[in-house]
Amino acid sequence: ITSFETKGKGVGMVRTIGMGGGRVVERLDRHDPKAMVYVYSITNDDCPLPVSGYLSTVKITDKGNGTCNVNWSSTSRFSAASRRFSTL
Repeated sequence: ITSFETKGKGVGMVRTIGMGGGRVVERLDRHDPKAMVYVYSITNDDCPLPVSGYLSTVKITDKGNGTCNVNWSSTSRFSAASRRFSTL
């Protein structure tokens, strides 16, 4: 990671992460503090990661006794950029 910037607050906020000679732009699409869930997506087509249509959900479940489970799931498609990684 070479840079990090955020714009806005709450749902709709955007963070831009510089990495791999490019940038990853993520948007907060949903935040539910009571359910302890947030959803974010990668919005830029020129993302250096080999994915497109990336959508991720993070859900935290309180197990009591100061412990929790973190479930981090995502969906995406491999993009044209993935061909670069297959030759590395």
